[in-house]
Amino acid sequence: MVSLENNSAIKKPFADRVMRLAGEIGVRLIKNGAEIYRVEESLTIVISAYGMQNVKIFALPSLIIIRFECFGAVHSDQFRLKGGSVNLDKLERLNALCRRINEGDYSIDEAEKTLDDIINRKKYPLSITHLAYGFVGFFYTLFWGGKLIDAVVAFLCALIIRTVVLFSEKLKTNLLFSNISAGLFLGFFPFIVRLIYPVVDMDKIIIGVIMLLVPGIAIANVMRDVIVGDTYSALLRFTQILTIGVGLAIGVAIPLALLGGAL
Repeated sequence: MVSLENNSAIKKPFADRVMRLAGEIGVRLIKNGAEIYRVEESLTIVISAYGMQNVKIFALPSLIIIRFECFGAVHSDQFRLKGGSVNLDKLERLNALCRRINEGDYSIDEAEKTLDDIINRKKYPLSITHLAYGFVGFFYTLFWGGKLIDAVVAFLCALIIRTVVLFSEKLKTNLLFSNISAGLFLGFFPFIVRLIYPVVDMDKIIIGVIMLLVPGIAIANVMRDVIVGDTYSALLRFTQILTIGVGLAIGVAIPLALLGGAL
Protein backbone atom coordinates (compact mmCIF):
# COMPACT_ATOMS: atom_id res chain seq x y z
CA MET A 1 0.00 0.00 0.00
CA VAL A 2 1.25 3.48 -0.86
CA SER A 3 1.60 5.55 2.31
CA LEU A 4 0.27 9.11 2.56
CA GLU A 5 1.29 11.88 4.88
CA ASN A 6 -1.48 13.59 6.79
CA ASN A 7 -1.06 16.87 4.96
CA SER A 8 -4.20 18.84 4.13
CA ALA A 9 -2.39 20.56 1.25
CA ILE A 10 -1.96 17.32 -0.70
CA LYS A 11 -4.90 15.16 0.31
CA LYS A 12 -7.55 16.57 -2.06
CA PRO A 13 -5.39 16.74 -5.23
CA PHE A 14 -4.06 13.25 -4.54
CA ALA A 15 -7.58 11.92 -3.90
CA ASP A 16 -8.76 13.50 -7.16
CA ARG A 17 -5.93 11.82 -9.05
CA VAL A 18 -6.78 8.46 -7.53
CA MET A 19 -10.43 9.02 -8.47
CA ARG A 20 -9.58 9.84 -12.08
CA LEU A 21 -7.15 6.94 -12.32
CA ALA A 22 -9.65 4.43 -10.93
CA GLY A 23 -12.49 5.78 -13.05
CA GLU A 24 -10.47 5.57 -16.25
CA ILE A 25 -9.29 2.06 -15.45
CA GLY A 26 -12.88 0.98 -14.76
CA VAL A 27 -14.19 2.50 -17.99
CA ARG A 28 -11.45 0.83 -20.02
CA LEU A 29 -12.00 -2.52 -18.31
CA ILE A 30 -15.71 -2.54 -19.14
CA LYS A 31 -15.20 -1.31 -22.72
CA ASN A 32 -12.69 -4.08 -23.37
CA GLY A 33 -14.92 -6.89 -22.11
CA ALA A 34 -14.28 -7.29 -18.36
CA GLU A 35 -16.96 -8.77 -16.12
CA ILE A 36 -18.72 -6.37 -13.74
CA TYR A 37 -17.62 -8.14 -10.56
CA ARG A 38 -14.01 -8.08 -11.78
CA VAL A 39 -14.26 -4.33 -12.43
CA GLU A 40 -15.58 -3.69 -8.92
CA GLU A 41 -12.89 -5.85 -7.33
CA SER A 42 -10.08 -4.29 -9.41
CA LEU A 43 -11.11 -0.72 -8.61
CA THR A 44 -11.44 -1.52 -4.91
CA ILE A 45 -7.91 -2.93 -4.95
CA VAL A 46 -6.48 0.06 -6.85
CA ILE A 47 -8.09 2.71 -4.65
CA SER A 48 -7.24 0.90 -1.41
CA ALA A 49 -3.63 0.52 -2.55
CA TYR A 50 -3.27 4.31 -2.50
CA GLY A 51 -4.42 4.62 1.09
CA MET A 52 -8.13 5.38 0.65
CA GLN A 53 -10.62 3.98 3.16
CA ASN A 54 -14.21 2.70 3.02
CA VAL A 55 -14.08 2.16 -0.72
CA LYS A 56 -17.45 1.53 -2.38
CA ILE A 57 -17.82 0.68 -6.07
CA PHE A 58 -21.03 0.23 -8.05
CA ALA A 59 -20.58 -0.70 -11.69
CA LEU A 60 -22.94 -1.34 -14.60
CA PRO A 61 -22.14 -1.81 -18.29
CA SER A 62 -22.89 1.90 -18.84
CA LEU A 63 -22.05 3.51 -15.48
CA ILE A 64 -19.47 3.39 -12.68
CA ILE A 65 -20.01 5.07 -9.31
CA ILE A 66 -17.00 5.41 -7.00
CA ARG A 67 -17.01 6.51 -3.37
CA PHE A 68 -14.18 6.50 -0.82
CA GLU A 69 -12.80 8.43 2.14
CA CYS A 70 -9.45 10.22 2.36
CA PHE A 71 -8.42 11.72 5.72
CA GLY A 72 -12.06 11.71 6.78
CA ALA A 73 -13.30 13.56 3.70
CA VAL A 74 -15.72 11.74 1.41
CA HIS A 75 -14.98 11.73 -2.32
CA SER A 76 -17.44 10.42 -4.89
CA ASP A 77 -17.84 10.58 -8.64
CA GLN A 78 -19.57 8.76 -11.47
CA PHE A 79 -18.31 7.80 -14.89
CA ARG A 80 -20.63 7.33 -17.86
CA LEU A 81 -19.54 5.15 -20.75
CA LYS A 82 -20.99 4.25 -24.11
CA GLY A 83 -19.98 1.72 -26.72
CA GLY A 84 -16.54 0.20 -26.89
CA SER A 85 -14.95 -2.71 -28.69
CA VAL A 86 -13.39 -5.71 -27.02
CA ASN A 87 -9.60 -5.72 -27.02
CA LEU A 88 -8.23 -8.64 -25.01
CA ASP A 89 -4.66 -7.36 -25.24
CA LYS A 90 -5.63 -4.10 -23.51
CA LEU A 91 -7.77 -6.02 -21.04
CA GLU A 92 -4.82 -8.20 -20.02
CA ARG A 93 -2.57 -5.14 -19.64
CA LEU A 94 -5.18 -3.35 -17.52
CA ASN A 95 -5.44 -6.39 -15.24
CA ALA A 96 -1.64 -6.48 -14.97
CA LEU A 97 -1.62 -2.78 -14.07
CA CYS A 98 -4.12 -3.39 -11.26
CA ARG A 99 -1.99 -6.23 -9.91
CA ARG A 100 1.19 -4.11 -9.97
CA ILE A 101 -0.57 -1.26 -8.16
CA ASN A 102 -1.83 -3.70 -5.53
CA GLU A 103 1.71 -4.99 -5.02
CA GLY A 104 2.94 -1.43 -4.41
CA ASP A 105 5.12 -1.35 -7.52
CA TYR A 106 3.59 1.79 -9.05
CA SER A 107 3.37 5.33 -7.71
CA ILE A 108 0.40 7.39 -8.87
CA ASP A 109 2.62 9.02 -11.54
CA GLU A 110 3.81 5.67 -12.86
CA ALA A 111 0.29 4.26 -12.85
CA GLU A 112 -1.07 7.24 -14.80
CA LYS A 113 1.72 6.97 -17.37
CA THR A 114 1.23 3.22 -17.77
CA LEU A 115 -2.53 3.66 -18.18
CA ASP A 116 -1.98 6.35 -20.80
CA ASP A 117 0.37 4.01 -22.68
CA ILE A 118 -2.27 1.26 -22.62
CA ILE A 119 -5.01 3.59 -23.87
CA ASN A 120 -2.84 4.91 -26.72
CA ARG A 121 -1.44 1.52 -27.64
CA LYS A 122 -1.60 1.06 -31.40
CA LYS A 123 -4.24 -1.23 -32.78
CA TYR A 124 -3.62 -3.84 -35.42
CA PRO A 125 -3.45 -2.40 -38.98
CA LEU A 126 -6.73 -2.38 -40.89
CA SER A 127 -5.34 -4.88 -43.38
CA ILE A 128 -4.71 -7.39 -40.59
CA THR A 129 -8.17 -6.97 -39.07
CA HIS A 130 -9.79 -7.34 -42.47
CA LEU A 131 -7.87 -10.53 -43.15
CA ALA A 132 -8.79 -11.85 -39.71
CA TYR A 133 -12.48 -11.19 -40.42
CA GLY A 134 -12.16 -12.87 -43.81
CA PHE A 135 -10.49 -16.02 -42.52
CA VAL A 136 -12.93 -16.35 -39.61
CA GLY A 137 -15.82 -16.25 -42.06
CA PHE A 138 -13.95 -18.65 -44.36
CA PHE A 139 -13.32 -21.32 -41.72
CA TYR A 140 -16.68 -20.99 -39.97
CA THR A 141 -18.39 -21.62 -43.30
CA LEU A 142 -16.36 -24.80 -43.72
CA PHE A 143 -17.12 -25.72 -40.10
CA TRP A 144 -20.88 -25.51 -40.73
CA GLY A 145 -20.62 -27.80 -43.73
CA GLY A 146 -20.06 -25.35 -46.60
CA LYS A 147 -18.02 -26.18 -49.69
CA LEU A 148 -14.77 -24.47 -50.65
CA ILE A 149 -16.57 -22.10 -53.03
CA ASP A 150 -18.94 -21.16 -50.20
CA ALA A 151 -15.95 -20.43 -47.94
CA VAL A 152 -14.35 -18.20 -50.57
CA VAL A 153 -17.58 -16.21 -50.95
CA ALA A 154 -17.82 -16.01 -47.15
CA PHE A 155 -14.27 -14.59 -47.06
CA LEU A 156 -15.28 -11.78 -49.42
CA CYS A 157 -18.54 -11.21 -47.58
CA ALA A 158 -16.67 -10.94 -44.28
CA LEU A 159 -14.42 -8.23 -45.75
CA ILE A 160 -17.52 -6.26 -46.71
CA ILE A 161 -19.04 -6.71 -43.26
CA ARG A 162 -15.83 -5.46 -41.65
CA THR A 163 -15.97 -2.34 -43.81
CA VAL A 164 -19.61 -1.74 -42.88
CA VAL A 165 -18.83 -2.16 -39.16
CA LEU A 166 -15.94 0.31 -39.34
CA PHE A 167 -18.08 2.81 -41.25
CA SER A 168 -20.85 2.51 -38.64
CA GLU A 169 -18.33 3.11 -35.86
CA LYS A 170 -17.05 6.22 -37.64
CA LEU A 171 -20.59 7.56 -37.95
CA LYS A 172 -21.23 6.63 -34.27
CA THR A 173 -24.54 5.00 -35.14
CA ASN A 174 -26.60 3.24 -32.50
CA LEU A 175 -26.35 -0.48 -31.86
CA LEU A 176 -29.58 -1.42 -33.64
CA PHE A 177 -28.88 0.53 -36.83
CA SER A 178 -25.28 -0.70 -37.15
CA ASN A 179 -26.39 -4.33 -36.90
CA ILE A 180 -29.26 -3.83 -39.34
CA SER A 181 -26.75 -2.34 -41.80
CA ALA A 182 -24.38 -5.27 -41.35
CA GLY A 183 -27.26 -7.70 -41.73
CA LEU A 184 -28.37 -6.05 -44.98
CA PHE A 185 -25.00 -6.61 -46.62
CA LEU A 186 -24.75 -10.07 -45.07
CA GLY A 187 -28.00 -11.08 -46.78
CA PHE A 188 -27.53 -9.14 -50.01
CA PHE A 189 -23.99 -10.15 -51.08
CA PRO A 190 -24.44 -13.96 -50.94
CA PHE A 191 -27.77 -13.53 -52.74
CA ILE A 192 -26.10 -11.73 -55.66
CA VAL A 193 -23.37 -14.39 -55.83
CA ARG A 194 -26.06 -17.09 -55.80
CA LEU A 195 -27.65 -15.54 -58.89
CA ILE A 196 -24.30 -15.72 -60.71
CA TYR A 197 -23.18 -19.11 -59.34
CA PRO A 198 -26.23 -21.21 -58.45
CA VAL A 199 -24.03 -23.89 -56.84
CA VAL A 200 -23.27 -21.54 -53.96
CA ASP A 201 -25.01 -22.46 -50.70
CA MET A 202 -26.27 -19.10 -49.45
CA ASP A 203 -27.41 -20.46 -46.08
CA LYS A 204 -23.96 -21.79 -45.19
CA ILE A 205 -22.35 -18.48 -46.12
CA ILE A 206 -24.74 -16.44 -44.00
CA ILE A 207 -24.37 -18.79 -41.03
CA GLY A 208 -20.58 -18.73 -41.31
CA VAL A 209 -20.23 -14.95 -41.60
CA ILE A 210 -22.86 -14.08 -39.01
CA MET A 211 -20.63 -15.69 -36.38
CA LEU A 212 -18.41 -12.60 -36.70
CA LEU A 213 -21.24 -10.46 -35.35
CA VAL A 214 -22.45 -12.73 -32.56
CA PRO A 215 -21.44 -11.10 -29.21
CA GLY A 216 -19.81 -14.18 -27.69
CA ILE A 217 -17.96 -12.38 -24.89
CA ALA A 218 -21.10 -10.47 -23.92
CA ILE A 219 -23.08 -13.72 -23.74
CA ALA A 220 -20.41 -15.28 -21.52
CA ASN A 221 -20.37 -12.20 -19.28
CA VAL A 222 -24.15 -12.38 -18.88
CA MET A 223 -23.85 -15.91 -17.55
CA ARG A 224 -21.04 -14.90 -15.20
CA ASP A 225 -23.01 -11.90 -13.93
CA VAL A 226 -26.01 -14.13 -13.25
CA ILE A 227 -23.86 -16.65 -11.38
CA VAL A 228 -22.28 -14.01 -9.11
CA GLY A 229 -25.62 -12.25 -8.53
CA ASP A 230 -25.11 -9.05 -10.59
CA THR A 231 -28.69 -9.13 -11.88
CA TYR A 232 -28.88 -5.52 -13.09
CA SER A 233 -25.74 -5.74 -15.20
CA ALA A 234 -26.85 -9.12 -16.55
CA LEU A 235 -30.19 -7.67 -17.66
CA LEU A 236 -28.51 -4.69 -19.32
CA ARG A 237 -26.05 -6.89 -21.19
CA PHE A 238 -28.85 -9.28 -22.15
CA THR A 239 -30.81 -6.33 -23.59
CA GLN A 240 -27.79 -5.37 -25.69
CA ILE A 241 -27.50 -8.95 -26.95
CA LEU A 242 -31.19 -8.98 -27.90
CA THR A 243 -30.75 -5.67 -29.71
CA ILE A 244 -27.86 -7.11 -31.72
CA GLY A 245 -29.85 -10.25 -32.53
CA VAL A 246 -32.94 -8.31 -33.60
CA GLY A 247 -30.85 -5.97 -35.74
CA LEU A 248 -29.12 -8.85 -37.52
CA ALA A 249 -32.39 -10.70 -38.05
CA ILE A 250 -34.06 -7.62 -39.55
CA GLY A 251 -31.05 -6.82 -41.73
CA VAL A 252 -30.72 -10.33 -43.16
CA ALA A 253 -34.48 -10.74 -43.60
CA ILE A 254 -34.96 -7.59 -45.70
CA PRO A 255 -32.96 -8.64 -48.80
CA LEU A 256 -34.24 -12.20 -48.56
CA ALA A 257 -37.83 -10.98 -48.39
CA LEU A 258 -37.43 -8.43 -51.20
CA LEU A 259 -35.34 -10.56 -53.56
CA GLY A 260 -36.37 -14.07 -52.62
CA GLY A 261 -38.62 -14.43 -55.63
CA ALA A 262 -35.63 -14.10 -57.95
CA LEU A 263 -34.16 -17.43 -56.86
